[in-house]
Amino acid sequence: MGDTYLGSAFANISKHSVEKELLNRMNKTIPNLNLTSGLRSFGYGSCTGWVYTHLNQALQNYSKAGFDDAIASLECANGGTPVADAFIEIETDLADAKGNIAVIMLSDGYQYADSPASAVLALKQQYGDKLCLHTVCGWVMRKK
Repeated sequence: MGDTYLGSAFANISKHSVEKELLNRMNKTIPNLNLTSGLRSFGYGSCTGWVYTHLNQALQNYSKAGFDDAIASLECANGGTPVADAFIEIETDLADAKGNIAVIMLSDGYQYADSPASAVLALKQQYGDKLCLHTVCGWVMRKK
């Protein structure tokens, strides 16, 4: 995610910055409803406190300002893409979740440490039709 985004929609910025911009745009479009939100990042390095995944915002009553703060806490991107670890931790994050659940994962799809399939299946088995997983995965492109 630290590489430069090569698409035409965003000029000469990192994929991490594009990710944050997409999250900000999503946040601006969410209506004022009674929702719960949280945010978890994944990678490895100083961005996540040298762990594979970091809870940036625990589940809480949604507010645009609160989610803006959570997005702002995404300072940088480094390391591989341990998305399986993030999905394993999401199971704990969602322990007190009520109602329907949407999990939105943004990634560049590069360097998955392990397949997230078994962790996603475990979530699906636990939450069934209450869970909807959305993925936003950019094609891996690198400048030469």
